[in-house]
Amino acid sequence: MRTKVLAVGMAVAASFAMADDVNHNIWFDGTEPFLRVDACSGHEYVDCETESYWYDIDDRKNDQGGSYALYPYDTTGYYGSLIAPMIDSLGYLAVKYYLEDPTITGQSEEYPYNFVKFGFNIVQMGDPGLDISSTGGLCATYTSDMEVWLEVITDKTGNTPCFAKLPKAVEPTTVDKAIEDFAQPSWAADSNKVASCMEAFKAARSVMFKLDGGASVMEGALRIFEVGPKGTCKGGKSIVDECWSYCKSDGDGHAVCRGRDRCDVSNLRKSVWAASHSVTVNGRIVSLNGLGRTAQYKLFDMQGNVVRSGYAAGRIDFGGVKSGSYLLKVKGNLELTEKIVLK
Repeated sequence: MRTKVLAVGMAVAASFAMADDVNHNIWFDGTEPFLRVDACSGHEYVDCETESYWYDIDDRKNDQGGSYALYPYDTTGYYGSLIAPMIDSLGYLAVKYYLEDPTITGQSEEYPYNFVKFGFNIVQMGDPGLDISSTGGLCATYTSDMEVWLEVITDKTGNTPCFAKLPKAVEPTTVDKAIEDFAQPSWAADSNKVASCMEAFKAARSVMFKLDGGASVMEGALRIFEVGPKGTCKGGKSIVDECWSYCKSDGDGHAVCRGRDRCDVSNLRKSVWAASHSVTVNGRIVSLNGLGRTAQYKLFDMQGNVVRSGYAAGRIDFGGVKSGSYLLKVKGNLELTEKIVLK
């Protein structure tokens, strides 16, 4: 159950699982809407400019809950990105959360639960987990109106990942958590248990900030200023004036924004974001810029019929397709729909 914050888009990362492939510098510091987790060093034939993107998940779709995240900006001018306008205007990530009482939404578990998670994948679906054990742990600079669980999720651990607790923090707070600070929940099934959380760090698929309501109604805000390997978060961050349009995550990669008022964002930085994500055409060759290592595409004629579809890594050759006007829909790090002319 994934709600990707860039309208559609899988989190993009390399397919290799070697410890020396980890970027040992800060992964996220508020200057870009994505993270750089995998350095893919030593693989000259791989595009090492890999990026991972933020998304949220909650208890609605698969857990019969009613919890959700709220974003401060809509996606106007940002090609579907709910993260980019926050980076432009705030210089950090800010989401609000509402944790609903699961007993009133149809959940029938013996031990009811509710949650919202906000985080990122570091490998693509189907790829092996990445060995991030050489980081020694993780750091974060954050604020939260409630305790946060910093999770390292793997295939083995499933729904009971290794986690470290981050205390409630009203002001921006920097924490370092060593691998030894992480533990699995005591209720993990035998089939999901790892010998130690070092095992989880050696096969990491994603990192999440979990807000667990313990089945009680709770609400508040979570801000993330920095995330990276242990020791790379520098702190010194501050909260700026925040505008909130109250855009509710719909559980499918989008947010429904309430009311007519919209928060303004920097036109200068917006133009930089737009310029770095584009589709260009040269004859029958279409180049996909800033959309990740692998993107899914569909080419439609002007009557809405699918002419061609598939996956591409930055370049599509439409040789054999008749000349004319088409609509190209691309799903990579984000979703773009462009009218193109093949000559």
